[in-house]
Amino acid sequence: MYRLTPDPDREQTTDFFDFTIDPNLVARTAGVTIFNSDNDMDSIHKSVKLLHKTIPNIKYKEFHNYGHFCFEDMKTVEFPELVEEVLHA
Repeated sequence: MYRLTPDPDREQTTDFFDFTIDPNLVARTAGVTIFNSDNDMDSIHKSVKLLHKTIPNIKYKEFHNYGHFCFEDMKTVEFPELVEEVLHA
């Protein structure tokens, strides 16, 4: 499963986060990997911890100084670690 998305417009999507996390997600897919950067926002770290705690067997990869994985934070459009993960999943 690959999901790369921008932050939702919370004014337009007030019910965006109104869901239950499926603890069987990994079992129903070819695998799920969380990419996290040590200098991302606290709200992201909170979400990552919740996912990691709730979904057994989820893979986790942490990066140093990648921010929110956007050009402004990474200073590049290259993301070879993501390409590697997709190609070998």
